[in-house]
Amino acid sequence: PVPIIPKFLDIVVNGIASKNYDIKAFSQDPFSLQQRTSYTTNVLKDMLGQNIIQSAKKAGVNLRQSNLPEDQLPQSKDELELHMQLTYKQSIEIAEEEVIDNVLANNKYDLTKKRIIEDITTIGIGCSKTNFNKANGVIVEYVDPANLIYSYTNDPNFEDVYYVGEIKSMTLAEIKKQWPYLTDEELEKMVKYPGRDGYIANPNYDNDLVQILFFEYKTFIDQVFKIKRTESGLEKTLQKPDTFNPPQSDNF
Repeated sequence: PVPIIPKFLDIVVNGIASKNYDIKAFSQDPFSLQQRTSYTTNVLKDMLGQNIIQSAKKAGVNLRQSNLPEDQLPQSKDELELHMQLTYKQSIEIAEEEVIDNVLANNKYDLTKKRIIEDITTIGIGCSKTNFNKANGVIVEYVDPANLIYSYTNDPNFEDVYYVGEIKSMTLAEIKKQWPYLTDEELEKMVKYPGRDGYIANPNYDNDLVQILFFEYKTFIDQVFKIKRTESGLEKTLQKPDTFNPPQSDNF
């Protein structure tokens, strides 16, 4: 019967939402990789030289290469691999995980995630958007699939789309917060646009809202930077359009 469908929907949504996951950050920059390699090498040296290290310790000499406690030292290469995957953490990785956790907590992502799961369960599409403004910082927002626009796709994960967008109704206050450089005259002009709500069939629609199209489009462009040396010997970097052609007389 139709009345019991919402009950089963809640069971499915709550079952998926209850499956929590942990955020794991793994640094990929050359400096962090060098630190990881150096740490692994030092632990491996302590593993292979345990007998010599113990003999030297009795003589008052410390030959240990790592700061890992002796009782936590891996006994095989397999244990070392597990230690590097599960235990070893650099400070930058811990900081990154804490930042992401705090951003999600401040945005009440658990509630957003539940709405996304409900959309996926009912219509097969769920979407969220990461935004940023100077007033609120990083914002993770729910996107209603009814307001979502995207190119034709054959990929269930939408990896082959070349444009995607969202039509969102916003108040002037929200628009000003998102784009603080807009003047009051420009904001008033938005409200006066003819036909801006002509496609809206809802009789209860709020006339104080303005429809904004957020979109991204895949394209290509060359990023050109001008590096100019000053008289003091310093270098100054300026971003230029891809049509920039440096004059021969400039000091580059």
